Amino acid sequence: MPKTSRNKRDNKRFSTSESLQRPEKSITSTARGIIAKNVDVKISTHSESSTGPANAVSEPSWEPFDMVSSSEMLNEEYGDSEPPLNEEPGRVKVKKSKAKRYEDSDTPLLSWLEKHREEYLAWSFASEGRGRLHKGGCVTEGCLGDAIHRCLDCVGYGMFCKKCILRNHGLSPCHRVQTWKNHFFIPTTLRELGLCVQFGHLGGQGCNKFLLVEKFVVLDVNGIHVIDAAFCGCSEINPRNQLLEFGFWPMSYKDPQSAVTFNLLRNFHLMNLKGHIPPTDYYRALERMSNGDGLHPPPDRLHQFRTVIREWRHIKMGRRSGRGHDTTGLSGTPNGGTMVLCRACPHPGINLPQGWEDAPKEMQFLYALLVSIDANFKQKARSRPGDKNDPVLGPGFGCFVPNEPYMEEINRSADQDEISHCVTFSAIWNANNKKSRGLRATGVGSVVCSRHGMFRPNGMGDLQKGERYINMDCIFLMTLISCGVMVLYVTYDIACQWGIKFFERMSKRPSHWHLPQDMSITFKVPKFHLPAHTEKCHAPYALEYTEGVGDTDGEAPERNWAELNVSARSLSMMTSGARFDTTDDICNDWNHEKTLDLANSLIKKLVKAISNLVVYTRAFTAFTEALQHNHSIELQKWEKQVVEWENKRSRYCPYEISSSSINMAQVKKSLADEEHRREKSGENPRADLSKDTSTLTALVIEMLDVEEIQRTLAGIASQSNLSLYQRTDLQNRRTALLKRIRRMRENQFTHMPALRKLIQSTDSGSEPEAVPLYFPSSFTVEVRQSVFPAYAIHLENQLRYAQAFEALSTLRGLLRARTVTYQHSEQGTPSQSMFTKLNALRSQVEVKIRSISGMYRTARAGLLQLRGSGDWEKALKELKAEDVRGIGERVARDEDLETFRKAQKRAGVDPKDVEKILRGEDVELPMIFVDPSATVASGSHRSDNLSWIWYTYGSNESVSTEGVDAKEVEASLRVEWCKARARARRAREEVLLVNEEMRRCIEFCRWKAGWWEQQKGRSDLEAWITEGLDAYASEQAFSETSRAINWNRQSFSIRERAKVIWNWVDNPTDDLEIEMDFDGDEWDV
Repeated sequence: MPKTSRNKRDNKRFSTSESLQRPEKSITSTARGIIAKNVDVKISTHSESSTGPANAVSEPSWEPFDMVSSSEMLNEEYGDSEPPLNEEPGRVKVKKSKAKRYEDSDTPLLSWLEKHREEYLAWSFASEGRGRLHKGGCVTEGCLGDAIHRCLDCVGYGMFCKKCILRNHGLSPCHRVQTWKNHFFIPTTLRELGLCVQFGHLGGQGCNKFLLVEKFVVLDVNGIHVIDAAFCGCSEINPRNQLLEFGFWPMSYKDPQSAVTFNLLRNFHLMNLKGHIPPTDYYRALERMSNGDGLHPPPDRLHQFRTVIREWRHIKMGRRSGRGHDTTGLSGTPNGGTMVLCRACPHPGINLPQGWEDAPKEMQFLYALLVSIDANFKQKARSRPGDKNDPVLGPGFGCFVPNEPYMEEINRSADQDEISHCVTFSAIWNANNKKSRGLRATGVGSVVCSRHGMFRPNGMGDLQKGERYINMDCIFLMTLISCGVMVLYVTYDIACQWGIKFFERMSKRPSHWHLPQDMSITFKVPKFHLPAHTEKCHAPYALEYTEGVGDTDGEAPERNWAELNVSARSLSMMTSGARFDTTDDICNDWNHEKTLDLANSLIKKLVKAISNLVVYTRAFTAFTEALQHNHSIELQKWEKQVVEWENKRSRYCPYEISSSSINMAQVKKSLADEEHRREKSGENPRADLSKDTSTLTALVIEMLDVEEIQRTLAGIASQSNLSLYQRTDLQNRRTALLKRIRRMRENQFTHMPALRKLIQSTDSGSEPEAVPLYFPSSFTVEVRQSVFPAYAIHLENQLRYAQAFEALSTLRGLLRARTVTYQHSEQGTPSQSMFTKLNALRSQVEVKIRSISGMYRTARAGLLQLRGSGDWEKALKELKAEDVRGIGERVARDEDLETFRKAQKRAGVDPKDVEKILRGEDVELPMIFVDPSATVASGSHRSDNLSWIWYTYGSNESVSTEGVDAKEVEASLRVEWCKARARARRAREEVLLVNEEMRRCIEFCRWKAGWWEQQKGRSDLEAWITEGLDAYASEQAFSETSRAINWNRQSFSIRERAKVIWNWVDNPTDDLEIEMDFDGDEWDV
C-alpha cells in the first residue's frame, strides 16, 4: 500500500508521499489536495544524513550541494550540538494550527460598536478638561504651585505649575504646552513661559558667554516651533555643530536661525520612501499641527526644509556605506560606492567559494551573473530653470552612472537610426521617433539584477531621445566594470537586435569599459516580452530553453518600475541635482528592503523549486518511458539534436516545428490553390452546379464555420446567471446565426437538390445552435452517395482530418494554460471575492477546453462515418473525459473532493460555487495536480497515467496518405519531449541556484561584518567623534553577524532537505516523504 501523510489543515495544500520499500525496491506514489502544486513545504525524510548540520568541506568540491554547505556558521554558533530549530528531526514545520476564534478578535469593530462606542465618546472629552486633576495642585511631589499648565506630548497630561513644567522641559523644547484659562485650555509655548535652550553644554548647564538667538525656528514631528536659543561662546565648537550635537539639523551652515530635528528627518525619510509623501505635503501637515485654527501661521521654512532633506539623504547614504570611516570621506567615494549591493549575486572575493573559477563547465552557471536591461519612459525629466545651479551631491555614487563621462560618450557618437528586423516589436522605432521637446530626459535606461530585482550600482542613466543603442550600451558597460564574473546572462526585450553587433559597438567605447574577452555572454528575451517578437526569435531567445538560468523570467525591471513609477510625477518636476539624488535614495531603499527580505524570498523560491524538481523531473521520466516503445531511436536523435543546439554547434532548432504541421488554415489554403489551378485551366464545369468544386468548397467550409459558431453559442447558453446584457447579446448572435444558416441551406439545396427531400422541416422549433447542418457524415453510406457529390464527401474528409489534429494541438495548449492558471491561484482563496475572480479566470479556460474537446469529438465522429475504422484511429483516438488533462494532472478522487470542500469552506467560499465545480459545470471532470511519476509505480491508479493526447500519435509509418505523415508526427513529439526536458532541467538548476544564492547571502553577511570591524580606529578626528564612528561600526558588524546566524538557522533545514531530494530524484534509494503545505504568507521554518 502506498504511504500516505495526513496534513493538519485541509485548505490550500498539495501533498505527495513517495516511499521506496528497500527489499522490493518499488516506487509508490500518492497525492492529496486540490489544485495546488508548489508552495509551502513540510518535508520529512528518514535518511540519517539530515538529522543535524553537516561538517563544512575544507577543499573545493564540485558535488552540487557539497560546495554550498550551510553548516559552518551553525557550527561556529552552537558547536557540535544541534541548532535550536524547535522541530522534530527531519521535519520543517511551516505554521502552527490555528487558534480558537473569538468574536472580539474576528470582528472587533462590530463588538466595539455594540459595547464600547458611547464609552469611548464620553472619555475622549476627559482630556479636553483637567480630568480627574481638576481639584488637585501640581503633580510634582512636594510642590504647592498653581497647576495651570500641561504638556500634550508628555504621557499622562499631568498638570504642572510654571516652574515645574519649565524644569521638566529643559531638554524637550519642542513639546507643545497649554494653559488652563477661562475654563478651557489655550495653546502657549515654552518660550512664552520663559524657556531658553542652551546649546553647547549638554545636560542643561548654563554658559556665561552665550550667543542668544531669539525666535529660533525648529521643525519637529509635532509641528513648527519658535524657541530662544543660546549658543555656547566659551568653546571652539561653532553653532551648526552645537545643533548637530543636540540632535538638530541646521537649515543653514552659516549663522543658523532655524533647524530640523533628527527625529523629524527620520520620520519624513521613511514616510517619503514608503508612503510617497512629497516634502510640500508633509510640511503643510506640520503647519496644520501648529496652526489648527488658522489664526497664528508659523514662519515659512519650506524652501529650507527641501534643502535639508537633500542633505540628510546624502549623509545617510554616506554613513551606511562607511564613508565616514574613510579618511577621504564622501569626496573619495568610488563610482557606485554608496549603493546597497545584492548579496545573493556573485561578488568575487566576497561571497564566492575558493577556486570557483575552476568549477566544471556544467557547474559554472552557479557563479554566473544574471542582469536585465530595460527602459522606462515614465521617468521623464522636464527642463527646469534652476538646473545649472543645482549640483548633484553624489555624482555616480549610487544607481545613476557618472553623468560627465556618460554624456561625453553620448555626445561623441553620431546620431543614426537603428533598424529592427523584428517587425512586431517597436522599441527601436520609439528610439528613432521619441519626442523630446521641453524634456531634459525622455526616460531612463536601467540594468538590474535578474534573479533578485535589485538596482545595480551605476546601472541607470538618462535617455535623451528614446531607447537608443548608445545609451543602453554605455549604461550596461559602466555597471559591469570590474564585475569579475566569467559567465554573464543578459535579458533585454530587444536582445534579438541589440545583441547582434554588441561586441562591435563595445570596441568603440573607452577601453576600461570593455568586458573581458574570455567572459561568456548570453543574450535572451524576458518571458513576458518574447511573444511580441516574430516566431524566429522565440526558441533562440527563450529563457525556458537556456541552460543555466533556472526559473529566471527576466522581468525584474518591470517590477522595479512599478515601485519607482509611483514617484515618477514628482521626480519629473525636480531640478537635475534633486532628481538624481532622490532617485539614488529611492533605489537604495528598494535594495535595502529587498535585502531584509532575502532569506524569506529565497526560502519561498526553494520551496517552489523543490516541488518543481520532483514534479517536472518525474514527469519527464514518465514521458520518456512512454515514448520508448515506438520512438526509442528518435529519442536518441532528439537528445543529440537538443544538446548540439544548446551548445551552439547546430543551427537546427529542435524546439521549432515545421510549418507543414496539419491544421485547418493550411488545408483551406491548399484547397484554394487547387481551385485557383482548376479555374485557371478551365477545369471547373459551370453547366452543373452540383459539380462546381469552387462553390462546393466554399459551401463545406461555410458549414464548418457555422458549426463552430453553434458550438460557441451553445457554450454561452449553457452558462447560468447571464446578465441582461449577455442575454441580449446572445439573442442578437442567434439571430445573425439563423440568417446565416438559412443562406447556407439555400446553397445546400442548390448543390444537393436531393437533400431537400430528406429534410422534413425547417427546424423552426430549435434554437439556431441546435439546428442540424446535414454534413455528408450525417447520413449512412447509401444515402450519402446518392445525395452528395463525391467531391463534397472528399472535402469533408480532408477538413475533418485537419480539424481533429488542430483541435488536439489547441487542446494541449489550453491544458498548459489551465496548469498556469491553477499555479497562479494555488495559494488558496482567502475570500469569496477572490474565489470569484480566480474562478472566473479558470472558467474562461475551461469553457475553451470544453469547446475544443467538442470540436475534436465531432471531427472524429465525422471521420468514423466517412472512413470507418482504420489505422487513422491510432493517431486520433477516442477522447474520453479522463483524457482531457495536462501533464501533472489526474482525475480527482473521493478523498480529494472532500478535502477541496473543507478547504473552500474554511476560506469562506459559497458551498454552491464549490459544488458547481465538483458537478462538472465548469470542468469535464475535477482535476488535481500530481507527480506524473505515478505512471511508473506498480499498482498506481490507472487514471494517473499520462493522457494519450500528449504522446500517442501512432506508429512510425505514415498514418494516412491524407494529412500528417510520420515526419510530422515525429516533429510534434520532438517538440513536446524537448519542452518536458527543458522544464526538468530548469527545475534542477533552480534548486541549485537558490541554494547557492542562500549560501552567498550568508557569506556576504559574514564578510560585511568583518569589513565593518576593519573600519574602526580612525585617529584623525576628536576622540568623541572617533568613539561614535567605532560604535556605529560595532553596531553594524553585530547586525551583520546576527543576520548571518539567523539566515543560516532559518534556511538550514530546508536546504538540507533540498540536498536529500536533489540526490533522490536521480537515485531513489531512501525512504522519502514529501508534503507540500501552504497557508497564506506565514513561514515558520
